[in-house]
Amino acid sequence: MKKHEAFNFEHRLAGEFIYSGGKINGATKNVDMSGAMYSESHKTWIDKLDSSVWDVHSNGTFKALKYFAEYNTYISVRLLGSWDYRITRSSIGY
Repeated sequence: MKKHEAFNFEHRLAGEFIYSGGKINGATKNVDMSGAMYSESHKTWIDKLDSSVWDVHSNGTFKALKYFAEYNTYISVRLLGSWDYRITRSSIGY
């Protein structure tokens, strides 16, 4: 997810998942956040809804170093045991 160029920050969620017989056997989550004029932090986790549906969530916070501005980013991806996935949320708020 990339905010308009004027804000110049990025929040990326990537990973892999393993499945077999319609079930998810494991998943990784990797977060990359960048922004030259911001301090960045994130909370990233996996909710296992059942053996074939897992949701990966990443909530990021970008605090402007020079101004009193804070931006929050949200990314959610649903992993399915059929080796499919869906981006269920991608948003930016302040």
